[in-house]
Amino acid sequence: MADKIAADKPLLLYGDLGAGKTELARAIIKKLANANEIPSPTFTLVQDYGTVAHFDLYRLKTADEAFELDLDTYIKTRPVIIEWPQLVEDYIAANFAPIKLELKLNGDTRTATFF
Repeated sequence: MADKIAADKPLLLYGDLGAGKTELARAIIKKLANANEIPSPTFTLVQDYGTVAHFDLYRLKTADEAFELDLDTYIKTRPVIIEWPQLVEDYIAANFAPIKLELKLNGDTRTATFF
């Protein structure tokens, strides 16, 4: 994996609950921010590590709520990882990197699809 994600190209993580979105985000954040403690932003909605920001939009109802969190400012100033990006994908430029994570039937195998 590359050491850098373009600051203006958010990484969008798709997948069902338990597919591994947060674990993938943690691995990327650990590399980019050299962070040891990487809590899930499920309830805080955003975790800012200075060099990278991590959003979890699962609990939001509208795209406006995401932009109230200054999502657009984060995208312009640092790499951003977004879990559950469906609400905002039409509002951020076509300049993004989507990854879809799937669990296979046995629950142990994860497949990442870059599209």
